[in-house]
Amino acid sequence: MMNASKLIRLTYASRSTRPVPPGNLYIDPAMGRILAKSRANNRCRGLVGVLYFGDGHFFQCLEGEASAVDALYDTIGRDDRHADLRVLDRREISSLSFSQWSMKFVPVESQVTALLAQHGHARFDPYALKPQVVERLVELLAEAAGEEALAAGA
Repeated sequence: MMNASKLIRLTYASRSTRPVPPGNLYIDPAMGRILAKSRANNRCRGLVGVLYFGDGHFFQCLEGEASAVDALYDTIGRDDRHADLRVLDRREISSLSFSQWSMKFVPVESQVTALLAQHGHARFDPYALKPQVVERLVELLAEAAGEEALAAGA
């Protein structure tokens, strides 16, 4: 009998090394191609997750078997499109929060802006977020991804 693999959720932040015009909340076409490739690669690795991009920063939550998540994080750390890579949270989980999404990009700017304002932040700076705000942001992204799945009939 095979041992159950340990599932983890890794939430990290990084700064895009690509110039981002002020007020540009969405990923440019080159980054869109990277996102599409990530979706295919993550599916093969059994990984799921969600991505938010704002004010030049990536906020990503990856879930899956610990060894696969850690290997992907190491790869991201060597990617010159990311700078200032930092783990915001890493924990064991009993089930996947984003099971329908190999990598979902969720543009929820108004909800994120409201969450940040509630906690005294005027801009999206994931490095300045307290752990409880990081957790709430992950929950918000999971809720948004779930609502989109329901709306799409997934």
